[in-house]
Amino acid sequence: MDPAVYEQLFLNPQTAVKHDLRRTFAIPTPLALVGFGIALTPLSCCLMGWRGADQMKMGNADIGAYMWFGGFTVVLSALMEFVMGNTFSFVLFMGYGAWFLTYAATLQPFYNAAGAYAPTPGATQAATQSTGQLSPGYPSSFAFVLVFMAVFSLLMLICSVRVNVVLVVLIFGVFLGFVLVAAALFIENAALLDANAAVALSGTDSAAAEALLSSAVSKRALTLKLVKGGGAAYFASSMMNWYLALAILLFAVDFPILIGVYDLSTVVPGKSQLEGEHRKNKAKKQK
Repeated sequence: MDPAVYEQLFLNPQTAVKHDLRRTFAIPTPLALVGFGIALTPLSCCLMGWRGADQMKMGNADIGAYMWFGGFTVVLSALMEFVMGNTFSFVLFMGYGAWFLTYAATLQPFYNAAGAYAPTPGATQAATQSTGQLSPGYPSSFAFVLVFMAVFSLLMLICSVRVNVVLVVLIFGVFLGFVLVAAALFIENAALLDANAAVALSGTDSAAAEALLSSAVSKRALTLKLVKGGGAAYFASSMMNWYLALAILLFAVDFPILIGVYDLSTVVPGKSQLEGEHRKNKAKKQK
């Protein structure tokens, strides 16, 4: 198979493998992209607050999509990439699939992620969960997961420069989204600390309490802006995701009109390719 075609279909530089499963089984890549898109696109819309969606609920209503499309479907596709011998695609999809499962579990009341931060247990599990979400420790603790998902995305971004332009833009959008939402959660932590301090001082120092409350309000406004920015980054990334899925599916059904993904394998040659060219040049000089 032509290397450029292979990279378009599998989002992975073509590597030598002993088996011929790539001709036996279906291409798993578009399934992963569909699962990723159906999870990420509604999440981005929720974070931007479209059609009255509550930004600070962080897309809680779509937990099923995160679990089954973003989690199960993407992880299943990653395992198929593993069988095919596509290391980069396997790590890429497994990482983001595991992220969506992690996010779904965090939103699931059964795991009591937010409830563990509640100062006192509520009358119901839902009440405890709501109280815990207002604790300063909860947003900053969860933000660390986003920080290291940004690190993971940065690693994937660096490696993707050997695949195609669309994938580079896609992963960059995800990276930027993680950075902005993580920053929003850290600022939300500061806003909650100021609000709690204002309540504590309200009976003794009203001027200081008012200043802290004003600071909390401004920080909360900045939090919402950053969440909206993160949602916009995710949305741009999801559009690249759907474009890439369409490009692969058009090729898979032998559609008469194809769309380009702008292969980078010839722009950024691999180390083995450079070494091969070096050996050829060396042999020519010796002759």
